[in-house]
Amino acid sequence: SNGMWKTYNDENSSLLSNKVVYITKDNKDMIWVGTQGGGVASFDGKNWNVYTEQNSKLTNDYIYSIAVDDENKKWIGTGGGGVVVFNDIYFVNHGTVNSMLTDDNIRPIAIDRDGNKWIGTYIGGINKFDGTNWTTYDFQNSNVPDDEITCMTMHKNTLYIGTERSGIIKMTGSGPVVTPPVEAPVIPVAAAATAIEENPDNIPAEATIIPVVAEQPATILKPENKIVLVMDAA
Repeated sequence: SNGMWKTYNDENSSLLSNKVVYITKDNKDMIWVGTQGGGVASFDGKNWNVYTEQNSKLTNDYIYSIAVDDENKKWIGTGGGGVVVFNDIYFVNHGTVNSMLTDDNIRPIAIDRDGNKWIGTYIGGINKFDGTNWTTYDFQNSNVPDDEITCMTMHKNTLYIGTERSGIIKMTGSGPVVTPPVEAPVIPVAAAATAIEENPDNIPAEATIIPVVAEQPATILKPENKIVLVMDAA
């Protein structure tokens, strides 16, 4: 009644790391395993395949998430190598260098029913990718209260987002509310001095006219020549 338990580790299987942080199933019932330091492994119940930086185009061996889209592509979130998309043949990388991704340290990834990829990052908020365009939702441009995203799940096309410090964000529609940047208003500043026309008739009556006195050269006092007599009392 308790069933049978079997352990797979780096001693009795092809796993390269015993620190497993993510497991999911693809559209062909293949199990995908994300490890810390051991890359990604796939398992069909009998055979293992392992993908690392050394034997594939995987950009980082520290894996935090794996999401599978309708085309059975695996969207792999790495700890420093951005997002790697694997179609069982080729690897395609999306990172801060070649895309609008805000952080290469990826945490959770979720895919909605429209195929949008929602990518949570370590310090870069949430990135949405529709296949062509990137949109960023973070603490500065939206009502997302925390840029450190820890987990995500979709439920009835509503995205629930876990944060490191600010609880849960519930997102419906196209995304969190984005607040456009506020431009500082231009405040006119009065000139420090007002020019007065040369014609004194234009000077207001209440104005006080202070005559300008030309600066006089300083007078240098020269000491007078004096003769001092010293008398010897002796």
